Amino acid sequence: MKTKTFIRKATMLFTLLLGISLITMAVDQQFKVTGKVTNAQGEPIAGATVKIKGTNTGAITDAEGNYTIYVTSKNVLEFSFIGMQTQKVQVKNQTVINVILQGEISKKSPQLQNQQTIPNTTLNYTKEQIIKSII
Repeated sequence: MKTKTFIRKATMLFTLLLGISLITMAVDQQFKVTGKVTNAQGEPIAGATVKIKGTNTGAITDAEGNYTIYVTSKNVLEFSFIGMQTQKVQVKNQTVINVILQGEISKKSPQLQNQQTIPNTTLNYTKEQIIKSII
């Protein structure tokens, strides 16, 4: 009699734990998200970083700006590239996320364009010197 009761309780406990595990897996199930990262002119950005916020998981866009990453619906994706503003997108249930990254806004940019020298901590170069060294 004790054996039957024990088996019945063990079976019920196993079934309960299995059910909880399945529910947990369904809630946090990963799925594939794909997309394209472009600039404001619609040109693809190769080498942009696509990262799951708060983790070390990420991807890099290919030459056409395309990426693929596996996420959960609770994740937030961070899109970034040097000289561009980082953009964050809540995944929710989206399987395709296309992003347009905007250039950094800097009040110094117009001033730097009009300067005749480019400051350096030790040296100053004129525009002409820099152009000659490139050519």
